[in-house]
Amino acid sequence: LVDHTHTTMSAPPPPQPPVQVQVLDLSAESLAARREHELMLLDLEAKKRAYQVDVPTLVDDVRSALRAMGLPVRLFGENLADVRDRLRMELARREVLKEGE
Repeated sequence: LVDHTHTTMSAPPPPQPPVQVQVLDLSAESLAARREHELMLLDLEAKKRAYQVDVPTLVDDVRSALRAMGLPVRLFGENLADVRDRLRMELARREVLKEGE
C-alpha cells in the first residue's frame, strides 16, 4: 500500500536568465505586402460602409463634390451611375481613414 497522506514541498525553480530580444526591420518586400494588405482592408471596410454614405443625386452636385476632392469628374467609359458610385466609394474611404486616425 502507498501512503498518500505525506506531501513533500518542492523548492522554487531557479531564476531564469533575462531573455534577449532582437528586433529586426522588415524587408522592403514585407513592408510592401503589409501596405497592400492595409489598403485591401481599407477598401473592404469602405465597401461595407458605402451604402450608408449620403451621395448627391444631381449630376452637377456629383461633379462639384468630385472637383472639391481633387478627383477627375469623369473617367473614360464611365456612365453617370459609375461616377456616382466612384464618389460614394471615395467618401466611404475618407470616412474610414478619418476614423482610423
